[in-house]
Amino acid sequence: MLSAPDFLIATGQPYDERQVAIFEKIVEYGVDGVPFIIKRINDFRPLATQWLPLPNRRALHGQEPRRSGFEGVVQYAPEKVVDALAAILNYLTRQSESNPIYNGAPDDSIRRDSVVFWQNYLKDRFYAENPGACRISW
Repeated sequence: MLSAPDFLIATGQPYDERQVAIFEKIVEYGVDGVPFIIKRINDFRPLATQWLPLPNRRALHGQEPRRSGFEGVVQYAPEKVVDALAAILNYLTRQSESNPIYNGAPDDSIRRDSVVFWQNYLKDRFYAENPGACRISW
């Protein structure tokens, strides 16, 4: 079961390699992990490290980063767990809410809107787009 381990939460340390490693593991779940991520997205605790590197899709599609002009990694600065999970969901599904929170948000109302967007996406579209995906109950 995915949950935000204590080391994801702000500790006053400037950088925590464990946080980056767990987000990499979440990305490795791929589309199969989307329902579990969405079930746990309503987490407004601050992150220990406000850094989330994700592979650049353009660089992954056969374009060597130096030649294509694209960097191999896209970097985000999420402030809270929900921000990072929204960025990962965008990366895995190519869906985006109207006010992306991947680099933080001015207030939690925008984060709540993001949570609702992803919960509705799961209920209304995800399973239609991914019929073989694992279903979860609310």
